[in-house]
Amino acid sequence: MAGYTVRLVPDCFLPFYEEGLYAVTENGTCIRALHSVQTIALHSGLFLGFLAFELWRRDWRAVGMMLVLALGFAIPFTVGGYWHTLNESGLQIDWWKNWEMSIGLGGGLAFGLAFRLFNRPLPGITSPAVSSKEMLFGGGLPLWLVSVVTVAGACNGFSNIHGLEGTVCNGVPLCLVFLLPAGLGFAWWIYRELRKNGNAIIPASLLATTLILIILAGYLVSTPLPLQPAHKVLLMAYTFYISMSLLLFLFARKSV
Repeated sequence: MAGYTVRLVPDCFLPFYEEGLYAVTENGTCIRALHSVQTIALHSGLFLGFLAFELWRRDWRAVGMMLVLALGFAIPFTVGGYWHTLNESGLQIDWWKNWEMSIGLGGGLAFGLAFRLFNRPLPGITSPAVSSKEMLFGGGLPLWLVSVVTVAGACNGFSNIHGLEGTVCNGVPLCLVFLLPAGLGFAWWIYRELRKNGNAIIPASLLATTLILIILAGYLVSTPLPLQPAHKVLLMAYTFYISMSLLLFLFARKSV
């Protein structure tokens, strides 16, 4: 229904549709917006549908979590959208890339806030026991998939910025090399924790390792040589965000 609505009245979602700007093939940004709004409509429709369902059920915890995550991604990305209009300014710091980073910053803060507000057991409800098989497929496998996608993206990004396409540094060969040992490593790690603690729980060290892998991949694809001022600004912003996240984590840990 959301996708049909966008196609039926596109001028309600694309402010310059009546002027014909989105029909100019040379205007890549407008063409991208024309196609993107149709994809966005499907996601927004699903979100609004599930939100209406949770409102009908009066599950205010689910409603709150959905709104925190949705607005945490949407507001920074919407406000940051102004940045890419500064591409013609004298300060060449890759405004478009900084705009894209705004959704990562806002989304990360939204996940942290949602975790802080809603990740606690409800009164009178105990968490059911989880088997080792459920933990392996429900916890270990998703982390393994995240690490594989991260490594593949990092390899592709590294090969692209350094002109190594078609070599052993290309994403597919290195990703395949990573698949088997990473999968076995994740399974062994969880099995070891189960033997040690007797509880089906994802080791904190496994979560930390996955996060470190993602952070290192971010640095790997952000360091083309020679570094230009735009790259230095991105690296400084990236380092600042990670440092603040670490400080927030340490602060939250001390307050518990």
